[in-house]
Amino acid sequence: MKTSAGLLALVGVTSSLHAAVVGYWRFEDGTFLSDSGPNGLELTTGRITPNQVIAPSDYPATVAGMPNGRAASIVDTSRFSVPDHALFTDTSFTVEALVTPTTGAGGGTRIIAGQWNPTDNQQSWLVGISDANVLTFQYSSSGSDSVPIDSGITLVANTAYYVAVAVDMTDASESGITFYFQDLTNGGTFGTASSSPLHPSFFDSTSSFTIGASSQGTLQWTGITDEVRISGEKLGVSELLIPEPASLALVGLGLGILGWRR
Repeated sequence: MKTSAGLLALVGVTSSLHAAVVGYWRFEDGTFLSDSGPNGLELTTGRITPNQVIAPSDYPATVAGMPNGRAASIVDTSRFSVPDHALFTDTSFTVEALVTPTTGAGGGTRIIAGQWNPTDNQQSWLVGISDANVLTFQYSSSGSDSVPIDSGITLVANTAYYVAVAVDMTDASESGITFYFQDLTNGGTFGTASSSPLHPSFFDSTSSFTIGASSQGTLQWTGITDEVRISGEKLGVSELLIPEPASLALVGLGLGILGWRR
């Protein structure tokens, strides 16, 4: 686990639609369920469809060179899903999103996005927030176990964030799993935390990829979600969606600093 701290200057960083994009869901007018990526991975919804809302004013007005005017409000048992696809099996990938949780701590893990079916032992991976509202990446090596990797980054209710998790399960170093984050409401620094995976791969689930809950409708996220992008490789900071920061704060999030426990 990384415990160092410092600053890394980023000069000329650009955000772009990277060639490795698997799926990119923007929730805009006329394309609410559409995939802006190259693979046409159209979203479907359950009995309750998330609401389309005006994107919070704290979100960037333009993302990857495209206007960002709408977002999805996920409540109750609503969620989005895409059937299982071979593109979801890569052990190196990046998940990004703009999120605003509207509930505080408690209530267990809540899924921002993932491929996770706890009912049928088809758990693969998820990005979400823990019971304590800490940004987390969880994966399963067998389909029934759960290996949580907590970032130490607490997401406060009714606050807008950019979050990303870049993963290379075959990288056993302390940067194998890297979290990126920025508090968009309060103009916080763009920071990162990292840790090593405990296994070289995760379970290849046949369940759907979902946004806002598990494929069974459990582990429900409550809040605003926007600009959800999954890429089929571990992206570097210059390839992320967030408008480029002037600098990247390498925040020490190790044990004894912010209580990041493994």
